[in-house]
Amino acid sequence: MFEILIFRVTNRANFFVVVGILMKMKILAHLILVLSSLFFFASTLHGCTCSDYNVPTCAEFDRADAVFVGKIEQVSRFNPQDQNVSFPSVNSISTVGNSGLVLMEVKVEQAFKGVEGKTARVTTYQGTSCDIGEVKKGQRWIFFAYRNDESGILGVGACNATGQITERLSEYKDYFAELEQLGKGKSSTFVKGSLIKDAFVGEGQQANVSIEGENFFSTNATGKDGSFSFQVPKAGKYKVRITVPFSAVFDFGFKFTNFTNNSPTETETVFEYEIDAEENKCNYYQIQSYPIDLKATAKISGKFIPKDWSFFPRFYPQLCKLKPTEEETLKTCNSNYSLKMDGSFEIKGLREGKYTLVINDDNFPDGSNPFWRHYYPGVTDFKDAQPINLEQGQTLSDINFKLPDFLLRREIKGQVYWSNGKPVTFTPDTDNELRILLYSYEKPDKMIFLHSFLIDWSEESDGKSIEMTNVNPDGSFIITAFDGFTYWIDASIDLPNGKTKCGFYKLEMNESTLQPIKVILDRTDKCEVKDYLVELAKKYKSKP
Repeated sequence: MFEILIFRVTNRANFFVVVGILMKMKILAHLILVLSSLFFFASTLHGCTCSDYNVPTCAEFDRADAVFVGKIEQVSRFNPQDQNVSFPSVNSISTVGNSGLVLMEVKVEQAFKGVEGKTARVTTYQGTSCDIGEVKKGQRWIFFAYRNDESGILGVGACNATGQITERLSEYKDYFAELEQLGKGKSSTFVKGSLIKDAFVGEGQQANVSIEGENFFSTNATGKDGSFSFQVPKAGKYKVRITVPFSAVFDFGFKFTNFTNNSPTETETVFEYEIDAEENKCNYYQIQSYPIDLKATAKISGKFIPKDWSFFPRFYPQLCKLKPTEEETLKTCNSNYSLKMDGSFEIKGLREGKYTLVINDDNFPDGSNPFWRHYYPGVTDFKDAQPINLEQGQTLSDINFKLPDFLLRREIKGQVYWSNGKPVTFTPDTDNELRILLYSYEKPDKMIFLHSFLIDWSEESDGKSIEMTNVNPDGSFIITAFDGFTYWIDASIDLPNGKTKCGFYKLEMNESTLQPIKVILDRTDKCEVKDYLVELAKKYKSKP
């Protein structure tokens, strides 16, 4: 089972990013794990997006060590230690004993690059939010794989062109013909790129682009998706110039240093980079643009001061423009990522105006916000929020926020049973581990905890996780949640036949709750909270 650290996202772009590189392989597409709390009755599986967008096929081909079509003949759990190979876990996902790795034995049906022979061994992760999809025996896939330098074993991840082939092979003939040309080195020489607004949005940024070099010059505007492409006469050195009609800074999605730092004005930014184009290659790069305000020169710094906290959790305060109403103010908030372990912070690049700091802006207590919403300097009532007045270029260094007490937590013990009354047991670190999730009763789209959630962020603890839901192999469990709240318990386990058994329980966290509570796995599939609540609503509506 995966031990996944949950991160919240709100509609004000309150997200934090975790970047992972799969299995020490040369995967260029960074994984950005974005787990949203805005889902309507959120699923237990969360979305994954990538920091590289609309990558052309030729660039995917150039990057990969092996490209081939193959049919999966066997899927098994993969322990790198059994192969005398040490693979680090994906940084964004902490696994228990590398239990998320699977090994596929693949019959190679058509090879375009990097494989010899009739079979290939390919690893990938399964059971995470960033899978390539469920892999099963008998499936046919197109693999864009990366080779581990130590073992020679191939691996695939979510952020490239790897995908399942679900149609007849004849439906892919044009695509395969392109791959064949690329494999034979018969494609033309291009300089390609895409300009996006930033790594988290992925929306194309339109601009004028020109290229010069090797007695060649051309200019054009990007497409609506921000892409550009120049077929150049030969390999060699070229200079690419990008012009946008606003102030911005630019950066590459991946390591690339051969560029001139842009000097933006208030009306235009010109960005240049040089590229040594290789023959019969895409020579593709993604460029990120970040609009800036040249007059945003003010900054604030200070400290969040805890009140008798037993530990200091990692939380993400918001900086908001102070408006006449609370509703207007909360719509202006942006996350502050400068918070340090000692509670100190510094926020730069601010325009003049009135601001306030907010913690737990959506007023939803969870593992990263074990308190209610508070405003600077540490008040719950918006009318008492103290404005932070900034002039252009001003520096304020004494902004101290008095943090509230933690909400009281209570411990509840329980046991999970099958419908026949027998306790649910499982073997740790296998595919059939028992999972327990906790959702808000009043807002069932809000997930409270998923295994280890509340993190002691202090240097002394070195990021030690505090278990909020502890599940034992005999089906017993301990839940630690906020006292006085009501939750939905979602317990589930995967069966060998591919189905899922699950059950739900309304949990009231108070001293009158009889313990141990009993959760019955009385449902097969339809294991999302939304399904259960819809059925409950129909049931009560039908009663006289």
